Amino acid sequence: MAKTPPFDAELGCPVSTGEILIPGQVWLDQDTLRWKLAGQSKQKVPGPAMLTEFASLYARSNHAILAFARTWGVLRMGGEPPKWLFPCCNLRPEGAEPLDAWRFYSSRAAAILRIAAALKEGKLGDLADWGVLLLRSPVEDDEDSRRAKLYGLAKAFAATGERPPMPLGEFPYFDIHARLLAQEVNMWLRFWRPSFYRLAPFYPAADICLEWSVTEQRFKTHMDHGGFLFPAIALQLMLAVAGAKSLYTCSGCGQPYIRTRRLPKPGCANYCDNCAARGEPSRQATRAYLKRRAEAKRLAAHGLSIAQIAAKLEAKPESVRRWLKGGH
Repeated sequence: MAKTPPFDAELGCPVSTGEILIPGQVWLDQDTLRWKLAGQSKQKVPGPAMLTEFASLYARSNHAILAFARTWGVLRMGGEPPKWLFPCCNLRPEGAEPLDAWRFYSSRAAAILRIAAALKEGKLGDLADWGVLLLRSPVEDDEDSRRAKLYGLAKAFAATGERPPMPLGEFPYFDIHARLLAQEVNMWLRFWRPSFYRLAPFYPAADICLEWSVTEQRFKTHMDHGGFLFPAIALQLMLAVAGAKSLYTCSGCGQPYIRTRRLPKPGCANYCDNCAARGEPSRQATRAYLKRRAEAKRLAAHGLSIAQIAAKLEAKPESVRRWLKGGH
């Protein structure tokens, strides 16, 4: 008889993720993304860059959205536009998705990530980001209600004043806003579908599944997205917010991103992969250096000593001497 492995032998191992079905044909038709499963459809495992890229689409071109859809799949929106456009509601072999709806969900993802990054630092986040989350569909049908909610949030922000950052849980507003953010992410996990859609058993749901691996001759767990892109994004959002220590705002483009490399030192600039590839860290460093050197010369012109300038700029005295002499 084969030896039975310990019950907890696999505990702590990472859970693999399911695959996303990418349509064989995806193209632009003015302000609409159209797709068909016909052709060379393929499957792809979600990657760490998927969420970061999706969260930036709201500010990018139509062709950037097209490139993303061809790489990671489509949202499979269904419903009666323009009021209701829910992802994962189209099980037909073809579809048409307004680009404005893509930007709607992308801007929400970006707002979630920015707010989560702010909460990590003991802040409430930007009021504009909370305003984005108040929209309940790509076309807001109750502007007065939205303004009233935004006014209520503004009062909550004003109540915090200019107090220094505080750890989560030490100020009531932080608990309230953290719970609101959790509710938002939970709605993503439910696919943003009306409640009656959940009664239909043929609609897929992101869930953890158990399968038998013939090649490895053992049981394995994995996240099943039903081949859909949106639940894969929702899962990454949940993990990003829950493990916010790896969630950062890029010092170059200002967009939130999931950092997969070594974490930066507190207070230091950090850059997403796109900005790093474009050489943004070097450009930012050059601008910061020129600014500090110009400030050193200005302070010297006002009669400050090298020691005083060094203390004011938090620099070494020898560095200040080089700057004043025109060197590096």
